[in-house]
Amino acid sequence: DKQGQYQYQAGIGSLLGLGLLALLLLMDTGGHEHAHKDHGSEQFVSWLLTISPILLGSYFIATARFAAGLRPSHPSLGLRWLQRLAGPEALLITLLLLGPWFALYQILGLLAIGALMTLTKVDITDPHPTLSESPWRFGFSQLVDRSAPWIILSLVLANLIGHPSVPLENPALQVFILLLVFLPMRFCNLGTVILALALAYSGWSQIAVAFTLLAAPVLSIGQLKLMNWKQGLMLGGILLVGLMVADQLTLSSSLTLQLPESVNILGLVAIVLLFGASLLRLGPRKFLSRLMINLKSAPHSHDHGHHSDTKAAHHHESAAPHKHHH
Repeated sequence: DKQGQYQYQAGIGSLLGLGLLALLLLMDTGGHEHAHKDHGSEQFVSWLLTISPILLGSYFIATARFAAGLRPSHPSLGLRWLQRLAGPEALLITLLLLGPWFALYQILGLLAIGALMTLTKVDITDPHPTLSESPWRFGFSQLVDRSAPWIILSLVLANLIGHPSVPLENPALQVFILLLVFLPMRFCNLGTVILALALAYSGWSQIAVAFTLLAAPVLSIGQLKLMNWKQGLMLGGILLVGLMVADQLTLSSSLTLQLPESVNILGLVAIVLLFGASLLRLGPRKFLSRLMINLKSAPHSHDHGHHSDTKAAHHHESAAPHKHHH
């Protein structure tokens, strides 16, 4: 029974994720739990206040680009990859809250990844269904439904992990841990930048933040299943170059946007209402199910277009070596 098998795999994925999270928490809480907790909730609210108005702006940009014709059902694979990786609404958050250098880094890195995916004709896993022709419904209902669980998860994750404790201060280890978090999940671009932002606020290394910006939207098992080993190696190469660049340059910048508190509070109220409506629309199970990789989408992805044969071959070729792991 395939359906049961998929749910079982998704269940295992979420258990692994929870186990990893518990491990990080155990490593982090070193005796001063109480102080940490108070600080944590205050910090959480201050992050939400900072992020909310700009996130709202991102949803407006998404609405505008949908109206202008840049939508998930676009015939051009390159433009579909642009939407998957950057939105481009997610770049607004990077630019305004992480600063111009991180934004430039993200744009160049995602351009390289997008070019690779487009030129080697990699399909996108779990594409957006076209639910409605209304730009407003896309920006403030469909996109909110898709990104809300990710944004909440990213904030909670970074808040729980908090400032990296001594064993976690090594950037290579941070990147490895992030890799383990990304693989079973399919981060959306807004969730990606929010996670990167939250990690930066928590004092994670610049390399970990940069890695999150580039790797989170593409490094999921669901996406890697649609790629052959050559494409996977090239993607790995791009990410490696990205890590080396992040290691050499200073990307953090003080040029970030500070909005007045009243604007932040209004933004937060709007986001809470949008996310609340999304939760009510979808129900908790469906809301949270967005977080796990949609394994069902992998086998059906190569039944359209004239190059379906090569894609099917690639798919089986790449899936064969991994069969016995699952």
